[in-house]
Amino acid sequence: MKTLFRDAYLLSEWIKTNRAFGLGPNFREFEFLRKSHGGSGRHYHSFEHIAECIRFANTHYGDQPTLPIVKWALFYHDVIYDVKSKTNEEDSAARFEVFALSRINGEKLTPSMVFLSSALIRSTASHRAESASISTAMMIDTDLHILGAERSRYLRYARDVWLEYSSVGEDAYRQGRLAFLNSINPFDLFHTDAGRALIPQVIGNITMEMALLESRDPNFLTL
Repeated sequence: MKTLFRDAYLLSEWIKTNRAFGLGPNFREFEFLRKSHGGSGRHYHSFEHIAECIRFANTHYGDQPTLPIVKWALFYHDVIYDVKSKTNEEDSAARFEVFALSRINGEKLTPSMVFLSSALIRSTASHRAESASISTAMMIDTDLHILGAERSRYLRYARDVWLEYSSVGEDAYRQGRLAFLNSINPFDLFHTDAGRALIPQVIGNITMEMALLESRDPNFLTL
């Protein structure tokens, strides 16, 4: 998605989401989100990722009444991102709360709605649905849908993750990434029908990436 069209799409979705809670467009906050996701060192966890998540959620969960709450969480779930930090999700949720709690209007936006969105942000730390909440299931499957992307997009995702972690060195990265991929059970990954439909592609993508990592293909992790 070209940058101009991507940002226009996200701005439109941001305005729609805020409107669902009886709020104005909040252009200044949108610009904060755009700049945060375009920070130095961001390759995968970028505004492109947010756009892809919003599009996936709109496509597959458009009939769900809590979709605006999920979309609000999607806008913020990577707003704070540091590869060396273990509290990115908590920090992102806290930053969302700074924005949203000051806009409680008692009608379309209540404290419980804000805290549901922030809980969804925190759920991306483990990507586990601890409850039967459809909102949590939607959030997790949307964030993980990149694992079931078409091959060319998946390869770009894999390289972008490497770029974000390249400071650890290639050997350490290969070892850590292989451990992560080995830990994934595609059949216990998703919680919605839209997510489960991706399982065959997930298996193919993970198998392909592991083979490339193990073969030390010189053209795979190319800076």
